[in-house]
Amino acid sequence: AINFHPSLLPRCRGCHPIFWTLASGETQGGVTAHYMTAEVDAGDIVSQIPLPLTEEDDYASLYRRAMEASAGLAMMVERFIVEGGTGFPQDSARATRFGEDTEEDHRIHWSGRSPGEIVALCRTGEAFTTVRGGRMGVLKAAEMRPMIRERRLSRPGRLISINEDTIVVAASGGPVILARVTWRGRLHQAGSLARALGLRRAEALG
Repeated sequence: AINFHPSLLPRCRGCHPIFWTLASGETQGGVTAHYMTAEVDAGDIVSQIPLPLTEEDDYASLYRRAMEASAGLAMMVERFIVEGGTGFPQDSARATRFGEDTEEDHRIHWSGRSPGEIVALCRTGEAFTTVRGGRMGVLKAAEMRPMIRERRLSRPGRLISINEDTIVVAASGGPVILARVTWRGRLHQAGSLARALGLRRAEALG
């Protein structure tokens, strides 16, 4: 049997590959057709189509691109079978594997995570942090460069600044700009929400 898997195997074997492709900071996604074996997603590759990621890609866009590419992949598999092709083995040294993502996998850990890791998680659309005991989803974030000394010395999770549309939060290794967030089921610009909540500089996000 041949399985279709929405990642560029051997990367992101296992559950929810589109989520993990983004959350783990891969530079490209993809769709892969491979032979099914006793080890999940480890069989020889029949065909695959890489999907290089852009800074604008999120879960919805990568899912859509993967589904659109699957029609072409099916044609490649048909041609492979008709021509009697042979698959090629996956490079196990490059393999990554993930299980079901949990609530804790969606939480932003300001301490112990680099700005790049936090930005990658936010691209999934599932990232969140807590503000005064409430849950704030983060849909759009970016690393901030260059870092000024004040921002380098801020403790992870502390609010550095509130701007017109954004807020800046300290993380391990540097600041992160939060742009688009959700609060109580509604979409907000992070700066506007911070002012509406009366947040202050140096306030902690959890």
